[in-house]
Amino acid sequence: MAQLVNGSMGMGYGTITTTMLLGLGVPPAQASATVNIAQIGTTAASGAAHWRFGNIDRKFLVALALPGAAGGFAGAVLISVVSADIARPFVTMFLFVLGAVILLRFAGTQARVPAVGMLARRTAHPVGLVAGFFNASGGGGWGPINMSVWMAKLPVEPRKVVGCVNAGEAPATLAATAGFMIALGLSGITWSWVAALMVSGMAVAPAGAWFARHIPPHLLGVLVGATILVTNTRTFAMSLGASTSTMLLAAAGVGLFAGLVVLWVALRRRASSQGLEAARQRGAS
Repeated sequence: MAQLVNGSMGMGYGTITTTMLLGLGVPPAQASATVNIAQIGTTAASGAAHWRFGNIDRKFLVALALPGAAGGFAGAVLISVVSADIARPFVTMFLFVLGAVILLRFAGTQARVPAVGMLARRTAHPVGLVAGFFNASGGGGWGPINMSVWMAKLPVEPRKVVGCVNAGEAPATLAATAGFMIALGLSGITWSWVAALMVSGMAVAPAGAWFARHIPPHLLGVLVGATILVTNTRTFAMSLGASTSTMLLAAAGVGLFAGLVVLWVALRRRASSQGLEAARQRGAS
């Protein structure tokens, strides 16, 4: 599921898989390490596909990937030396914020496709550094940070942004894995989980294009954001020692809000489609 979402929207793999692992009780450092190791394979497969289809700006890719690798290494070392009990609420809140960003981003009106232009390379350095750092320390963030910045700012084809972001994540995850190896020695990693995430992600990577054509991106983004919000509400409440009833109540409240947003987006898009169809019929008559 995570790779299908990531392949169709350019983000979501790290956030979804880390949320799942934290919900299963995996410590933050081990969860992030597991996801980053698995992403070595999934990002390589995705980047190769984008390269083949011409969705890569080579100079921008280098400008984004090198700082991303440096940030990934630093983030991996930091999360490895921080106590799991201290890190879990902060990592969970970070993922919660990412879920809110995804939800709000895709709940708006459909953005117009910008004209083709050159990708800004100088500003790629700080953005790549920050995205790489949070991707390693939080187990997710490379896609949401980069896609939010570049899709909003750059006058370029969306496919170029998606291609460079997907391909640039490969060196970032590789550097993060190196950081985990130095700081953790890869202790506590469940390699069967790594293999499951990597193999399944690589297998379904080409299917992301199919999803992108058959599911409205805005509705898919809202659904992903809502799922992340609900899951991390429960995990955060659990880390604070809340009772089961409190956890369920908090998750239900967030889920109700997210569900209303999903319904609102679906109805809004349906009304917009009906309005366009009525306008076409009036024009034809």
